[in-house]
Amino acid sequence: MKEQLYKREIRITIVFSVLLLLSGNFASVFVLFPGLRGGTMWGFPVEYIVPILMGWFGLMVVCFA
Repeated sequence: MKEQLYKREIRITIVFSVLLLLSGNFASVFVLFPGLRGGTMWGFPVEYIVPILMGWFGLMVVCFA
């Protein structure tokens, strides 16, 4: 019983660590795919506003989940 709980806790920790890394470092998507640059969202360049929003809201969702 305890072994299953430990395995589940380790799995959850790894999944949330990966989610934190992805949402916190979302700006690298625009480095990997330069074709995504050039658009605007609410008057801001997409390569600036999307990583900021993903950082704020993505980390908030992952931390409160």
